[in-house]
Amino acid sequence: TMRRFSVLIIAGLLAGCSTYSLQELRQTELKGSAFHQALAHEYMRYAEQEERSYDWQDSWHFADKGLVAAYGNDVAPEQVSDRDFTSETAAVLLEARNRLIDALPPSVLDARPAEAARAYMQFDCWVERAEESWQNARIEECKQGFEEALAGLTAMGGVGGPEQAVDTTSYLVYFEWNRAGLSDAAQKLVAEVAESLMGETSYEIILNGHTDTTGLEKFNLTLSKKRAESVAAALEKRGILRRNIRIFAFGESDPAVPTADGVDEPRNRRVEIFLQ
Repeated sequence: TMRRFSVLIIAGLLAGCSTYSLQELRQTELKGSAFHQALAHEYMRYAEQEERSYDWQDSWHFADKGLVAAYGNDVAPEQVSDRDFTSETAAVLLEARNRLIDALPPSVLDARPAEAARAYMQFDCWVERAEESWQNARIEECKQGFEEALAGLTAMGGVGGPEQAVDTTSYLVYFEWNRAGLSDAAQKLVAEVAESLMGETSYEIILNGHTDTTGLEKFNLTLSKKRAESVAAALEKRGILRRNIRIFAFGESDPAVPTADGVDEPRNRRVEIFLQ
């Protein structure tokens, strides 16, 4: 009896946390682009669905992602490496994630926000249900939804074929441990990036923020965003238009050098700059 009572208490606490996140998401005034707002709606809908299925943990997780989007911040698609998959399933999902990112440059997010948000959410749904791996019909439903969403973007001209491929140039900015400020070397590199764009009228800059595996996961997600924002601010000071910059925060989830938790690895403390 005591064990059952403890389980009920834990379930109730988890349910309360999920409900709180959903309540906050429902009450939040949506900000940011049309894509951010559409994505917030998609995550709220899915979080509500998970809550009705008593999946408190995933409901909380997707409600939190919805809150990030609701406040006008960029949200990364689910990281395949964060979940437990066979190597075969992981390879399929990684390939799909790459197709999703390639299909959604900022121009597409601006032109097709609802369709892009739908593709995002269907991918995340696919990842979440594939990890649960207990109901093949539900997995296939999300997979099919993802493929249809991408196909729909292609039919509307949202996704470019090989003849529309964009040349991409990349740079890496490294950071000191637990710091988001730019070093002298980083400032020099950012100046070179800005100089390379002088006279250009059509370009997009993607900034991907990362950390090493020291510290708490939630703290690292915030730190990675601050690092990307520092690079964005430095670019703006050198004449780069903020509307041409998109920021993504990955925290410790996508290391350049895979390490165990708690490892101080300088090559993982970085912001990737992609020019296209």
